[in-house]
Amino acid sequence: MSKVLFMVEVSVVIVNYNVRYFLETALYSVYRAVQGVDAEVIVVDNNSQDDSCDMVRTLFPNVKLIANTDNPGFGVANNQGISVAKGRFVLLLNPDTIITESTLTDCIAFMQNHADAGALGVHMINGDGVYLRESKRGLPTPAVSFYKMSGLINLFPRSKIFGQYYLGHMPEDEPVVSDILSGAFMFVRREAFDVAGLFDEEFFMYGEDIDLSYRFVKSGFTNYYLGRTPIIHFKGESTKKGSLNYVIVFYKAMEIFARKHFTGGGWSPYRLAIEGAIKLKTFLSILSRIFTPVTKLLSPQRINTVTFDALFIVSKADDVSLIALQYKGLCHNILHHQNDDFCKELEDSLVQSLYHDIVVVFDIANISLGNMVRCMELLRDKKVEYQFVTPFSRQIVKGSNV
Repeated sequence: MSKVLFMVEVSVVIVNYNVRYFLETALYSVYRAVQGVDAEVIVVDNNSQDDSCDMVRTLFPNVKLIANTDNPGFGVANNQGISVAKGRFVLLLNPDTIITESTLTDCIAFMQNHADAGALGVHMINGDGVYLRESKRGLPTPAVSFYKMSGLINLFPRSKIFGQYYLGHMPEDEPVVSDILSGAFMFVRREAFDVAGLFDEEFFMYGEDIDLSYRFVKSGFTNYYLGRTPIIHFKGESTKKGSLNYVIVFYKAMEIFARKHFTGGGWSPYRLAIEGAIKLKTFLSILSRIFTPVTKLLSPQRINTVTFDALFIVSKADDVSLIALQYKGLCHNILHHQNDDFCKELEDSLVQSLYHDIVVVFDIANISLGNMVRCMELLRDKKVEYQFVTPFSRQIVKGSNV
């Protein structure tokens, strides 16, 4: 068999849907990460109604843009990007993420030292600096799925038996084998696609990453979780997880996966349990949608809920005053941190602060992204709200989880 010649080392594929400012931030972080790496960036837009495509053409002219005229789904769009990718490795990345300057080089080095690796995930935190458990996951067998749906995983999150869905017994900051990886960040060896195939397009959204991960394993590859490489995944920007549509689509995906891999297409207690969970979750979502407006109406309304005590701006830019102007009337105590070791300076300020409602604004175009992510993890228990300044449009996006 002749050796395949790859045009580039890494192809980054991002599927976007109506998250223009998050996409701008994600692309900026990618271009920080590809410095010194032979890479290409591909964006597949699923008919966004904002100006995502115009933004990509204007601000990132080197991006290969595939602009769909409809929304064919997450898996289909990823397959479009993968099909035109020319990289030895393919990074599947969500638009609501921020990677760091060393993310790609860390992944490449790991893959080069682990010839058995089919795909690689990383340590993901949300916009509050909190670790996301789906960064590493075990195979959702009937038993493991039952432990999750029954709530046993929440009672015994570190158990080797009941906590298998999120591999709770495994360390969060070390490399470990993780059969299932998140589609928000999946660094894939091209040969794994060649053997296992691309995304199953029967999945519209959710579940397709579980299915693809499992097919890599069944094809003889090993999936890993790289615990020492952190990124931000804001999570839930494209889809609101409290919505009825989310519940239906998510559990439908679980049903497809169960039918495909565990029930042989026929009826089984596992499939019956999943369909029961779908009906229960749907019913609870309907109740929530009915009673939430009533609850809000009866609850006492707080005045000036958008104001806060202190604003910490972390930036080395000259236009810090313009950033502060966006918060005019919301806060009068504005502090500016501009040292390279801003995390220690910020930590000291928060420890000494007498303020209660605190917002930290990171100007990502003018600081180290790696230091920013590590700082968020370090300060995640300080009860601050993180916000971010987009690199070009200079808009504020909120990091608090939706």
